[in-house]
Amino acid sequence: MSHVQSPERLDYWSCFFLDSANHVFISNNETRFKYYCKVHGSYLSESEDGKHTLFKILTSVICSVCFFGVLTNILNILLLRNSISRGLSFRESLIILAAIELFLCFFTGVKTILAFLILCDWNRSQGAFYLFYISNHLFHLSQTVSVYHSILVAIERYFMVVAPLKSKAWLYRSKRRSAVVFLLVLTLSVILNIPWFLKSYVAKNEGFGFKTNSTLGAFPYVIKRHKFAEMWLAGLQEVFLGLKSIAPFPIVLILNVLQFFAIHNANKRRVLLTNGHKKDIKSAKMFSVIILILLSCNIMPIASYASSRARTAIYREIILLQLLSIVTGAAINFIIYLAFWQAFRNEFWKLTGNIWKGSDGSECICFSRVKQ
Repeated sequence: MSHVQSPERLDYWSCFFLDSANHVFISNNETRFKYYCKVHGSYLSESEDGKHTLFKILTSVICSVCFFGVLTNILNILLLRNSISRGLSFRESLIILAAIELFLCFFTGVKTILAFLILCDWNRSQGAFYLFYISNHLFHLSQTVSVYHSILVAIERYFMVVAPLKSKAWLYRSKRRSAVVFLLVLTLSVILNIPWFLKSYVAKNEGFGFKTNSTLGAFPYVIKRHKFAEMWLAGLQEVFLGLKSIAPFPIVLILNVLQFFAIHNANKRRVLLTNGHKKDIKSAKMFSVIILILLSCNIMPIASYASSRARTAIYREIILLQLLSIVTGAAINFIIYLAFWQAFRNEFWKLTGNIWKGSDGSECICFSRVKQ
């Protein structure tokens, strides 16, 4: 007589790898194991040869942008550290932002590579699933920290434009104060991501090796959903999703509008402005561009998430486009600094000049040794 176990729900990312919503396994003693997904993975363009070229192209592009983002954010940290002045909180804030976005680019790349390896059945080991699980959580945490830290810097720039003298006293940051502010932002970000940290876990697929027509039969490990997550984490997740992903948008828009009018009013009396105030206005203009790009790069993930409520399929190419959008926002700051910030450009050309001279010197040394 067969025994049927109650269906067990799989996590979103397990469903991403699977081609159907319901999965039934039958053991040798006729015990039935059932898993189910609210949504399931699919490709936008199904190919008969199974190559899925668009998916592979997007994976390659994301990895390239991630590499560029890691490299340029390291450069941002080095160049900003070389030109930093004591008590200049703006550059300190940008160094922290570069470090956050360095982690964001790195974990986006790791997550994308592991998703590709698992999906293509190149590596479905327990280690691969754990690395994917951890990198996914760190990706979301880095993204939240990046957004809220950027909002904090935008508020700081606004006050430096409207009240430059008072703001220098209010917003002066020692290393200790900068560390405290960053820890507060990090703590808030961790709290907002708690539902996602707690709702799932990596476990064995109990049906692996049993009779099935499901694609889940090829997965020895899966990411499962905790049973208590259905009871109390679902509502909390919706609230925190609004706070970490949706609430920043109106805040950023309001800040940019206020900053636009503040800069416009300040430029009316440009003759009376000090050189320091003019520099603060320039930095506010530059950072407003960063904020607008950050905003535009996060619109697609939110719109896609909202539309996914009405779909039963997770289109893998759309998920990759979301990742590409997010990592582009984290990798592009270096280009903005070069375009809008003269001091940063000077430091960059100085660094490249030193590297070029160093390589010339080493060539000369090698040549002289050969000559001897």
